Amino acid sequence: MAGRDGHPLGAQPALNQNQQPHHAPPATHQQATYSQGYHGGQSQCFNPGFNPGYGGHGGGYQAAGFQYGGFGGRGYNAHHGGFGGGRWGRRGRGGENVGDGVFENADVAAMQIDNESGNQKAKIEPIEAIVKVSDGSLTMQQVTVELERLVPGWKWVVEEINENSFAATFPSSVELKRMDDWGPVEARSAKKILTISKKKDAKVYKMSTTEGALGEGENSESANLLKRNSDDVGWEYGVLVDPNNKDKVKCKLCKKEMRGGIYRLKQHLAHEGKNVKKCTATTVQAMEAKQKCKKALDEAKRKREEKTIRELELREEVNVSRVGESDEVTCVGSSEPHKLGPMDKWTRAIDPKATKTDSLKQQQLNKELWKERTHEVHKYIARWAYTHAIPFNACDNDEFKQMCEAIGQFGLGLVPPCQDSLRERLLEEEYERTKSLLQEHEAEKIKNGCSIMTDAWSDRKRRSIMNLCTNCADGTSFISSKEMSHVSHTSEVIFDLVDKAIEEIGPDNVVQVVTDNASNNMGAKRLLEEKRPHIFWTSCAAHTINLMLQGIGNLTRFKKVVDQAKAFTIFVYGHTRTLECLRYFTEGKEVVRPGVTRFASNFLTLSSMQEKKDQLRKMVVHSRWDSLKDVKSKKGKEATTTILSPSFWKDVKLTLTVFEPLVKVLRLVDGDVRPSMGFLYGQLLKAKRQIKEAFRNVEARFKDVIAVIDKKMNGRLDSPLHLTAYLLNPHYSYSDPSIFDQPKISEGFISCVEKFFYHDEDMQHMATNIELNKFQNREGPFSKKLARNFENFDYNPASWWRLYGYETPALQKMATRILSLTSSSSGCERNWSGFEGIHTKKRNRLTTTRLNKLVYIQFNSKLLSKREKIKSNKITEILQSSDTTEAL
Repeated sequence: MAGRDGHPLGAQPALNQNQQPHHAPPATHQQATYSQGYHGGQSQCFNPGFNPGYGGHGGGYQAAGFQYGGFGGRGYNAHHGGFGGGRWGRRGRGGENVGDGVFENADVAAMQIDNESGNQKAKIEPIEAIVKVSDGSLTMQQVTVELERLVPGWKWVVEEINENSFAATFPSSVELKRMDDWGPVEARSAKKILTISKKKDAKVYKMSTTEGALGEGENSESANLLKRNSDDVGWEYGVLVDPNNKDKVKCKLCKKEMRGGIYRLKQHLAHEGKNVKKCTATTVQAMEAKQKCKKALDEAKRKREEKTIRELELREEVNVSRVGESDEVTCVGSSEPHKLGPMDKWTRAIDPKATKTDSLKQQQLNKELWKERTHEVHKYIARWAYTHAIPFNACDNDEFKQMCEAIGQFGLGLVPPCQDSLRERLLEEEYERTKSLLQEHEAEKIKNGCSIMTDAWSDRKRRSIMNLCTNCADGTSFISSKEMSHVSHTSEVIFDLVDKAIEEIGPDNVVQVVTDNASNNMGAKRLLEEKRPHIFWTSCAAHTINLMLQGIGNLTRFKKVVDQAKAFTIFVYGHTRTLECLRYFTEGKEVVRPGVTRFASNFLTLSSMQEKKDQLRKMVVHSRWDSLKDVKSKKGKEATTTILSPSFWKDVKLTLTVFEPLVKVLRLVDGDVRPSMGFLYGQLLKAKRQIKEAFRNVEARFKDVIAVIDKKMNGRLDSPLHLTAYLLNPHYSYSDPSIFDQPKISEGFISCVEKFFYHDEDMQHMATNIELNKFQNREGPFSKKLARNFENFDYNPASWWRLYGYETPALQKMATRILSLTSSSSGCERNWSGFEGIHTKKRNRLTTTRLNKLVYIQFNSKLLSKREKIKSNKITEILQSSDTTEAL
């Protein structure tokens, strides 16, 4: 699509006010800050359909600081005008006024919306509208995506009214009338029909050019002092009146000052709470603030309720028998009385010097005394934690809370356990208790099979430790841990360890062994195939995908931007003053976030920098940055140049676009939330398609990237087991029936059947020649309407086969076992820190048996806790995040 003067859209020469070609002159960094933009050409274009054509980009000079942006060109017969200048500046024409369009988004800084009559610009006055969905339903997120497609460049605020109706705020009555004139629109994300109309008694909002800015006289320097270092959404709309008093806050929108802290401010903005005055602002941002704060308050309320329920459950789980219990007493003087147990009638003052005689007096506790006693107890707990280096978050553990409850129920005179008791009897009892809690896990292994995962690592003292874990549909559990510093990690040693684990679990219950691709592991694989030919040995998917990401990152065009990002972060984090400056401008948020995940560190760094792009660019042109001595060094100048370089940010965007599809697959296989074997191969194929699309399917541009993926994937993630899982997952094979006809898939399926039903030719024949055809042709139960729930990515394919595969027993057994498998050994790796804590010098005086029991208890307790969180939906599916940065 080209402009009227023949230049590609967005690449027209800059024009001055008399519309004469005038290219922007080069400018130094110092000049760029004051550079005036040049006006864009009146480029015309036409694109029939849902999205009218756009005019050309304005000519605003690509300077780093505030500047004047140029006017955007007019679109021919279009309701959207051209994007104005100031595309690279934080503001468009007019300094704080963000161009004529008064949009907040820097990338659409001077957008103008023209009506059909010609040059008259539509006034930006947001207006309320109703969006109705017919022929089905859409989520609020899907409706927002459709509106962004129909009217791009507008910051949408959408609220759900009911299942098929949504309230939305359009940028102007012109835009709303245009959509109303078009009539019903077909949604692209799902074949549903959207009908958009003006809301009855629609409210028109005023659009302030400095919306969301601080009050008069408040500059960005003071803003950072008055804004608390917190991620609470309330601080987007409020500041502290006094930096030393966090209780008194000021609303940015209506300028009202109030006491009660940020919680009170959120009630003020959300129009909730008793005796809380509502915010009087009527801007779009006020409407957005109301929506965000209401959501935050509801979420806080939900968490409080869940915490209360959980604490009650924990208390009920503790039952310490006591002779001569009598009725409970209630402390007085409190609006919410504390329930005290029988022991509280005879509780002494919390003073270790006091005698029992002095303290055995009945007490009636008021609120202040209760608080004082609680504080005294906390002091003793804190003293123990400080002197023995107990992590502070240990106080949040359920086990710690149960311990406190049990001590409270016991009452006066509890004698702590001795070392021998902890080492012998109590350890054995807790080990047996943990085993009993894992009975469901053990039953799942027998029913649907499991995977054995191995991992060898070295601790800080260079001791070599081998971990063995098992994974089934219920999660990962620990088998054993062995210190192997005195033994070479040969194929024979690894095979011997794995074979003993298989014998312990039961050969018929083990479907596969998962390890990394080290040569000694591959040697052990061949030994296992000789002894147990029915058990598969596969490569760790998380390890392989990480190798893909590293390989792509080493390609010249990506390596440059990755190295630039690393050099910048190393420089900033390597000097105290620069790091302090960075945290000032990012409001305490880190650019480098180590430990969020073990893989894809390059992606995490780049996505973090992209997220803070505006803050970083503002930082390096600020006098605070320029005044630092280290910034004047060679590396400091290079860091500044990197952040100001438009080409760097362009390369960052491209790199993230290429990395993101693979990172999504990595999160799927590394999440340990649900079995991933059935989705791995299909999601890798999808990732390759998305990468090709990112390069507009131009082979010359994506060829080297796909070559890296294929090289790491071949022989590792396309084994017969992976291909069979792909074929037997109806999410893929029923959506694309051609999968059944692909030679590679068919060959992999036959090989898998021969190995799975080793030495049982009758089962091989039934699965391959009879039952597969029934599955492919959707015969019997497979034809039922309810069997179509495979279309939802969140469904469980193993459960689907258990429900609908009863007429194909051989294929059903094979499918449920294979689709219940993990594809990664990372569940074994992620517990290194726990092992290192147990394998200390002092604890190594314990026998190997006791060491294993300690690890068994620690590891599997975490498994049980995680399983409870999954059941209560506190752990969400990582892959389903709409924006990958949200899930980091």
